[in-house]
Amino acid sequence: MNFRPALWPSGHFDVRFQRAAKGSLKAALRNFIGSWSHCAFLKFYLLALVAFGEIRADSNIDANQAFAWGENIGWTHWRPTASTGADIGEFVCAGFIYGANVGWINLGSGRPATGIYYRNDSAADFGVNHDQQGRLWGFAYGANIGWINFETNGAPRIDLQTGKLSGFAYGANVGWINLGDSNFSVRADSIHSGADSDKDGMADAWERIHAGDLATFTKDSDTDLDGAPDWQEYIADTNPRDPSDYLRITSYSATPFGTLSHVAWNSRISRQYRVLTRLELSPSTPWVSESPGLLKGNGGLLSVTLTNLLGTSQSFIQIEAARPLAR
Repeated sequence: MNFRPALWPSGHFDVRFQRAAKGSLKAALRNFIGSWSHCAFLKFYLLALVAFGEIRADSNIDANQAFAWGENIGWTHWRPTASTGADIGEFVCAGFIYGANVGWINLGSGRPATGIYYRNDSAADFGVNHDQQGRLWGFAYGANIGWINFETNGAPRIDLQTGKLSGFAYGANVGWINLGDSNFSVRADSIHSGADSDKDGMADAWERIHAGDLATFTKDSDTDLDGAPDWQEYIADTNPRDPSDYLRITSYSATPFGTLSHVAWNSRISRQYRVLTRLELSPSTPWVSESPGLLKGNGGLLSVTLTNLLGTSQSFIQIEAARPLAR
C-alpha cells in the first residue's frame, strides 16, 4: 500500500487566525485580513492520504517478533516464510501460522464471502476478523488440531499504534495460545487495508459497509455533498452518507496574545491524527508537525494545546488523519 499526501482544493480543514501584536484575540479577529468577516474566521482544509489498491502480498508480521506461545503446543511462528505468513488487515486476517508440534494453522483466505468479514458459518468462509479498532474475532483452523477461537474471553487484540498482539486464542484440543504479554508478543509492522478492486482509493470492505456495493462511491464522488469526497471520508473513517460527519476542527480558542492555542476535533478509534501548522498557505512554506507522533483516536473529542505560535502574525492549523500502521 502506497500513500502520498494531497491537499484538496475545497472542503479542507484548517483554522486560520491572525493575532495583533497588542490586544485580545477579539481585537485580532477584527483585523483579520481576507474576504472572510471577522466573525467567520474558521477556514478548513483537509490533508488526506491517497490510498492505492493492493493485493495479498508478503506477511506483515515483524520477522523479529513473530512467535506466540501455547502451554500445550509450544511456540507457533506467525511468519514461517514471507509468502505464507500471517497478514493482519484492516478488516480481515489471512495467511498461515506454523507450529512444529501442530503443523499449519490457517487464519483465513483473505476473501470473505460477504466482501467485508468472514461469517465463520462454513468451511468455505472462515477466518479471523478485525473490527478496525484493534479487536480480533473469528476462527482459525489447523488440520491437526481443529478450530482455534479468537473470542471475547481471551480478548485477542492488536495495538493500533505499536502493532503488538495481546490476549489469547483458544482451541478445544490445544488450550490457550498466548499472543503476547510483557515478555514477548507477535507484532505486525503494518496493517493492510485490503483489496481496492476499482482503484478508487477506498477499501472494498469499507465501500460495502457504507454503500453495499463498489459502484456508488468513485474517486470523484461526494455522496453526501459535505465537501469531503468519499475517498477522503474513507481516510478519516467518517460516514460518507452523513453530511454532518466529516473531519473538521470543531473548536478553536486562544489566550490573549496567542500564548496558548487550543484545537479540538471529532476522532475515530480506527484512525490516528497529527496536527500541523505553517505561517503561509504557499506551497513553498512547509507544514510543521506539532504532534508528539501520531495521536490515537478515542472515538470522541480529541484536542491539543499549542504553545509555540507566540509572536506570529498569522498561522494555519491543519488536522491530518491516517490509517494506523498504513503501509
